[in-house]
Amino acid sequence: LGLADWLFHPENPLPTRVAVNRIWASVFERPLVATPADFGSQGERPSDRALLDWLAVEFRARGFSRKAMLRLLVTS
Repeated sequence: LGLADWLFHPENPLPTRVAVNRIWASVFERPLVATPADFGSQGERPSDRALLDWLAVEFRARGFSRKAMLRLLVTS
C-alpha cells in the first residue's frame, strides 16, 4: 500500500514522465529518454529534461488524456 501511495501521489512526477516518454516515442519513433524501461539511476538522462517535465505537467493538467497529449504533440 505504501508503494502504491508513493507511486500515484500527485507530487511524484515519475509515472507521468514515463507515460509522456512512451507517447512521445509512439509519435516520433524516438523517446526523450533513451532507456524507456529504466528511469532510475542506471538509466540514461532525458535528451531534453525541460521538455519532458513540461509535457508531464501538461499531461497531468489535461486529466491524463492520451488523446489530448497526442493532439498537443502533433499540432505543435
